[in-house]
Amino acid sequence: MKIPSNIRVSPSRSSFPWAKATQPGITCVVGDDCANSAVQATGATGVGGHDCSNGAVQATGDKVADAVARHGWIAAVARVGWAAKGVVYALMGTTAFTIGRGKTTADDASPEGALGQVGGAGGQRWLLLALAVGLALYGTWRILSALLVRGTELADWADRIGYVFSAVFYAFLAYTAAMAARAGVQPEDSNSMERASSLLATDWGRLGLATIGALILGIGVYFVIKKGFMRSFWDDLSRSGLKPSEALAIDVTGTFGWISRGVATAAVGYYFAVAAWRGDSSEVRGFDGSLRAVASHDRGRAIVWLCGAGLVAYGIFCAVSARHQKLEV
Repeated sequence: MKIPSNIRVSPSRSSFPWAKATQPGITCVVGDDCANSAVQATGATGVGGHDCSNGAVQATGDKVADAVARHGWIAAVARVGWAAKGVVYALMGTTAFTIGRGKTTADDASPEGALGQVGGAGGQRWLLLALAVGLALYGTWRILSALLVRGTELADWADRIGYVFSAVFYAFLAYTAAMAARAGVQPEDSNSMERASSLLATDWGRLGLATIGALILGIGVYFVIKKGFMRSFWDDLSRSGLKPSEALAIDVTGTFGWISRGVATAAVGYYFAVAAWRGDSSEVRGFDGSLRAVASHDRGRAIVWLCGAGLVAYGIFCAVSARHQKLEV
């Protein structure tokens, strides 16, 4: 079977259909349900020391990888979702840029606000519907990414959780856009911030909010350092057929974009943590509220101005790099 060039094969993470358990009389074939109680009772392990209880996870990855390899259009169609994601961040960045310049704007510098801008344009139903389809495709891409993670180490589960969280978030955006397109109205902002602020009613809730803030802040720092300065986004791209000018555009917009996305994300996490520390629900802010709060401080406008420009760059990165994005199989 010939695997398309856009699919990367990682032998070290793949499983083997002929793998057998080391315990006499017990065979664990990848593709069978290795969670069978009889197999687990023996503590049997597969070739390479992999526990047979991990077979179900690896078997799922094998099946998805085989489907993606046999049907190249799956990855090709899902890759369109990157362009839709780029539109969302470019519009979000445009609003943040306006805020950074000190101009008044009723638009929100957030993914939901980006949908509102699309909804307010001419031919809004078709534009929103097209964006909803694109975001749904991006969610599909992330689901495939999660299913293709073969390992069961902590880092593998972290990747899986991150992909699933991303898929859920963009599926929600796609649903919001689709419902607005159906009703012929602009998408409404969710009440997620109000729900988050309700956690401050109890001590455990404050601890939970502080934990969420710390996690979001950590993700933002990860985006800035790992994705931005270290440019690890290249690990997810295929260089096959990449022109020098295209590579330069991807490198510049990807670096600037990921750093800016990280700053915006870290700002949200910071204000979540501040709200938990002070017990003040007014400090709970999303992207728009966080960027506006930063812009209200000395030199904050310059930071938000740069962040807005960077988010536009990130949107361009998503669009330019879309056809080079690859699934790890």
